[in-house]
Amino acid sequence: MPPRGQLWSEALMARQWDYVIVGAGAAGCLLAERLTQDGRSSVLLLEAGGKGRSLVLGLPIGWTTVAYGKPFNWGFRTAPEQEVCGRRVRWPRGRVLGGSTAINGMIYVRGHPSDFDAWADAGAEGWDWRSVEPFFQRFENLSAQPKSGRLRIQQASPSLWGERFISACEAAGIPRNDNYLSGDTLGAGYYYQNVFRGWRQSGKVAFLAPAMDRQNLTVCSEYLVDRCVISDGHVTGVLVRDKQNRQSLIEGRHVILAAGAIGSPALLQRSGVGEAEHLQRCGIQPVIDRPAVGQNLQDHFGTLVATETTPEGTVWADVRPWRLPLQLGRYVTQRKGLLAMPSSDVCVFHESGLGTTGVPDIQIHFTPAAGMHDEVSGTSKMDPVPGVTAITYPMHPTSRGSVLITDADASTAPEIQANYLTTEHDRQVLLSGIRTLRRIYDAPPMQAHRRAEIRPGADAQTDEALLKKAGQQGTTGYHPVGTCRMGSDQDAVVNSDLKVRGLSGLSVIDASVMPKLTSGNTMAATYMIAEYGADKLLRERDDPAR
Repeated sequence: MPPRGQLWSEALMARQWDYVIVGAGAAGCLLAERLTQDGRSSVLLLEAGGKGRSLVLGLPIGWTTVAYGKPFNWGFRTAPEQEVCGRRVRWPRGRVLGGSTAINGMIYVRGHPSDFDAWADAGAEGWDWRSVEPFFQRFENLSAQPKSGRLRIQQASPSLWGERFISACEAAGIPRNDNYLSGDTLGAGYYYQNVFRGWRQSGKVAFLAPAMDRQNLTVCSEYLVDRCVISDGHVTGVLVRDKQNRQSLIEGRHVILAAGAIGSPALLQRSGVGEAEHLQRCGIQPVIDRPAVGQNLQDHFGTLVATETTPEGTVWADVRPWRLPLQLGRYVTQRKGLLAMPSSDVCVFHESGLGTTGVPDIQIHFTPAAGMHDEVSGTSKMDPVPGVTAITYPMHPTSRGSVLITDADASTAPEIQANYLTTEHDRQVLLSGIRTLRRIYDAPPMQAHRRAEIRPGADAQTDEALLKKAGQQGTTGYHPVGTCRMGSDQDAVVNSDLKVRGLSGLSVIDASVMPKLTSGNTMAATYMIAEYGADKLLRERDDPAR
């Protein structure tokens, strides 16, 4: 291990790396493992956050603390959102080894096959479902069907409230679906989760940790990348700063941006790739006039439908002071119980009737707890009564936003404009999700155990009232994508090989390249993009004439 401080920076500068990866999130961790697997390529992985050695990052229940709090979070907020009561919505993104996989809700959803066919139709050649499915399978390791993949995935166990909710869905006309990974996602069932033996399976745990002893992999935390260095249309490396604010030039034969839908477009813009006029206003000399960089931002916007219930089986009951020692004992002996609980166990993928027939456009997360996130304090607070909550959102929003830097300083957060609910389509699908949930709650299997509706509340009945409540209480789905869109047209930021158009030696491999948001949580699709991207890079390395 080289010495720390200035000597460490000099060690990084003393060589040219085969691959320099910026960002140790889902994509960066998988890429680092794959690109070093055969020992032939040297890889430097740079992460702005720390090593993430806290116990709370491993405990599944820890997401309630780390998702919003420091030091593992960038702490982004959107600009004021017109359709959500002018709020500046908190946008948690991971700043730690593992990235957002270290702080998220651990939900594993590939998406719907039609999502990827739509990517191909939009110009992402070779990214249709038939082409990408093998790359999901390459890294997956399902507990029920063990494979050699590194990412451990298990399905949530049946529970009292889970069975009540799924039975209520069936009574409301929504079929039970015990395996949405089969390709048919419609229906209600139990989530697949990135948890194994009661421990979060982040990108760091699944991919980075097994590779850390490789001589050809170097991982540097607490290094902030200022910009890419470009010479005659070729990227030769990156300028970085350590935590003492000392700047270093790192040389690499190929630079890979894996900084996510916020970090990657911001880094491109600071490097001179973006809308020329905007870059000049930020004091940056344009290298490539590419207005699409930072545009096409998409995210899920969810709202809560919560109801008071009888106490049995709820989190409210489990956190009573006299029961907490029992929960601790259950975790220590069985790796189960409250401490092993991710964000949600039960899912619904449903049709609003406003989209393509047979393809779900509403997602619902159900959990046996009731509470609210406090946007001021950044903490989650439980309601003083037992209850359950479901979150619903449109999976295919037509609203589009942007991520734009405001100056040349990498320490300055970019301006995020999500533009939530700015289209009639998104508002109508959200309303359909709320009313679907009320039907489910009113069905006999739930009705017998519920009390008054807590959110949005029985007084909210009209479209206008429900949308106002959604604007007051709704939040990000934690799934930003699309800001470095992949495609074959002149406006696309990267091509189908994930290379930045107009430059050599630079790729973007993360959620920002998705042309359209997938049907559900985006972590799985991001891993797939990294798996496919690594395959493309290694094939190119082994056959430069390709």
